[in-house]
Amino acid sequence: MKIKILQWNKWFKEDPENVIDFLRKIDADIYSLQELNIESPTNEFDLIKRELGINGVVGITETDFGKHANGIFSRFEIKNSFTSFIKDPATDRQHFSDEGRIYVEAEIDLDGKILNIGTTHMSYTDAFVENQEKKEEADKLVKLIKNKESYIFSGDLNATEDSYTVGEVEKQLVNCGPDYSQKTWTTKPFSYNGFEENGLNWRLDYIFATKDIQVISSKIMETDYSDHLPILAEIEV
Repeated sequence: MKIKILQWNKWFKEDPENVIDFLRKIDADIYSLQELNIESPTNEFDLIKRELGINGVVGITETDFGKHANGIFSRFEIKNSFTSFIKDPATDRQHFSDEGRIYVEAEIDLDGKILNIGTTHMSYTDAFVENQEKKEEADKLVKLIKNKESYIFSGDLNATEDSYTVGEVEKQLVNCGPDYSQKTWTTKPFSYNGFEENGLNWRLDYIFATKDIQVISSKIMETDYSDHLPILAEIEV
């Protein structure tokens, strides 16, 4: 069976109607999304399910900007799901890296064949230079994604292609593409803690899969929405 999966950090500042409009145009079978706003006035998780008429599971964590979530949405039935923190939230948050980070996984029934999908949004470290805490977060993630079959993992890893994080994930899974030379961040000016970026110069978003999944195509999609560009992959299970 051929299916399309979209990976996208849709940005907590983005207008939910823009997000819905873009997802409708893409018309994928599975969406893996980060930075969903869960609190009022708009619960984006519920909004996307309702507006697109699809199923979904969510992992929620507290941030400095309210409750955010990683969500997996599917046109197919979601049979089971679970979440696990790969980084516990700090009691006294003073930096983006102090926020909790959560992994969510869904077991999807593709008309009788099971496909497992996992996603997360990993911690930001200044200028994407990994510290020991980020490496420990990556190690916790790898424990969750290892020894899988019929499995896809995607997310905003806040890590570059030559990082410890991506290297450890690649020991378990295969990059679905496109080539790492194609960048996904940033389309909006960014300034935090002395680090500034105004161009599309970083690859932070990825789709990986187990070897039993055939990748037909993958590409980075153009959009004016969000500060990240999404990745669309077509696979055969």
